[in-house]
Amino acid sequence: MNNLTKRSLFFGLFGLLLVANIATLILFWLGRQKPPRRQDLPAREFLIRELGFDDVQSREFLVLAEAHARRADSLRHEIRRSKEAMYGLLSRELSGDSLILAAAQSVAQLTEALDLHNMAHFRQVRAICSREQQPRFDRILRDVAMMITEGGRGQGFGHPRPHGGGQEGRHGYPPPGIPNEGRLPPPPAR
Repeated sequence: MNNLTKRSLFFGLFGLLLVANIATLILFWLGRQKPPRRQDLPAREFLIRELGFDDVQSREFLVLAEAHARRADSLRHEIRRSKEAMYGLLSRELSGDSLILAAAQSVAQLTEALDLHNMAHFRQVRAICSREQQPRFDRILRDVAMMITEGGRGQGFGHPRPHGGGQEGRHGYPPPGIPNEGRLPPPPAR
């Protein structure tokens, strides 16, 4: 092969790789701008859409949701600090369990405050729903509560419930009275 042929082949391959890289970057950039799928919707948008809120309801809900989020985040931060302090007691020589019990009670009180705050918020949201929207809200809230109690926290809204069922109890085991059709046996009672 002469130098001209080698040079042409080199520049041809270089150009091809350059075009392929540019095309890859463009496809990657365009792929990031896809509209969110249903399961990727933030909770607020999901509720507004699923409940069919009008503009007035949406604005009122967003104000409630923002206030709720600020207080809930504050409580979660306090719970985290309280738990860190409680587990920090492990490294100390303690003469009794009174400090550990006091720390656990602090965590429990903050957790109770967060649960009560959530309940008050959901009551407020339900109050802005019309009579037709309230049954849908109740269904959505029941599904969310099931996801949380079954350990499905991070799954987001729009995801199917864990274990694909509806009648399973904690950890996918059916509650008493529901047949255990081919599933794992329930764990032994402690």
